Amino acid sequence: MKNIIFLQKKEKGRIVQTPCEVDFLTSKDEYEACSFYESIADLVGNPDIFAPEHTLPSDLASEGIVLGIRAEKKLICIRVLTFNSNTISEYKNVLGEKIVGNVACSDGCVVESQYRGNNLQQLTWFMIEPSLHKKYSCIVATVSPKNLISLKNLLACGFHIAARSNMYGNHDRFVLIKYLENNHSFKTVQHVEIGVHDKERMIGMFSEGYIGYKMKRKSTGICILMGQEIK
Repeated sequence: MKNIIFLQKKEKGRIVQTPCEVDFLTSKDEYEACSFYESIADLVGNPDIFAPEHTLPSDLASEGIVLGIRAEKKLICIRVLTFNSNTISEYKNVLGEKIVGNVACSDGCVVESQYRGNNLQQLTWFMIEPSLHKKYSCIVATVSPKNLISLKNLLACGFHIAARSNMYGNHDRFVLIKYLENNHSFKTVQHVEIGVHDKERMIGMFSEGYIGYKMKRKSTGICILMGQEIK
């Protein structure tokens, strides 16, 4: 692959346009990829926001797809998609019949701080998605309610919030899903607006067949717009 894209890099009071190399990573990149992932987790320093556990070694070998972006010969972004059976089982336990056919997990996108603002979470997802069609029926993902930027990015990529549950060692997570088929729809008229931290009410709406499809900023804080799925 090894395509070149130009990204903006923040640098001591200025922004520099930088050529970056995009490529799929393999087992030979394991040390670099794991070190980069773990450095971002250490920087965040809060598993309530970003869980440090990962399946990168097996994903790089054969159980996933890992897209990497390098600038100046260093990784500045990785997007991870995993087919790991233990990971998928955890989602199936939470989502039940909402999961259909073959399923894969979008297991995160981490970006070096100097390159944030380039919409890399969205860019890398749409680089990977075409390779998934006709192979997978749906893709699942999680995001912390404390990480609203990542939530906004996932919603912009066509995911919707299907559940809310404790995962990754009892951490509160939105559980999202994207169907790679054209028969999924939901109502946006008469939608319900629920505060992002109103966990109990949101879980109640999921049980009534609602999904979260958009974030909205109000004077009282961020809320999630929820519409009822059309069967």
